[in-house]
Amino acid sequence: MEWSEYLTKRIKHVESLGVKVLLSPVEYKTIEGNFPCRGYFCSETKELFVAGLAEGWKEVFIHETCHVDQWAEGDWLWDAASGDLAIAFDKYLEGEIDMSPDDLDLAAKICGALELDCDSRAVQEMENNDLPFDISEYIQKSNAYYLQYPLMAALGKAHKPGKAPSQVKEVYSCLPKTFIVEQDIPAEFLIKALRCCY
Repeated sequence: MEWSEYLTKRIKHVESLGVKVLLSPVEYKTIEGNFPCRGYFCSETKELFVAGLAEGWKEVFIHETCHVDQWAEGDWLWDAASGDLAIAFDKYLEGEIDMSPDDLDLAAKICGALELDCDSRAVQEMENNDLPFDISEYIQKSNAYYLQYPLMAALGKAHKPGKAPSQVKEVYSCLPKTFIVEQDIPAEFLIKALRCCY
């Protein structure tokens, strides 16, 4: 399927769920904590934002629309990752509160599982619609995104702005081209992520 046809189809789908789609001609939007963001879906405001000039914006669009699907289906992961524990995790990363090791571990697992499920859906979208993306590389980036949660929990901070492990090829390229399901951090990824991203 041509990208423009797919984009139109997905926008109509998302809007049919009562969600406003904002494709903005910017590289990022600054969100809470002065953090540059390439895309997000907020179920409270029913708004999906994608920075249309960001590198990889098409993949970000697919990813965020898959979050809309999680929300619309009432997926328990969406509810759990939007709950008090996830909010506390964000506050912990901003240095506002402390969290117990058990709560940190649980928050990292829930947030990571939400993103893993979302990216699995995104790959299905790419494959089912015959979209021209490098799916193996997308999965490597997804694995880096997934693994950043236990890493952030351990470090007590988010990555540097614009330096997410999933955005730094030197970091994500050392990961498998199939989805990983355990949050055991490979040593090579850890070393590269610490050097390049935090």
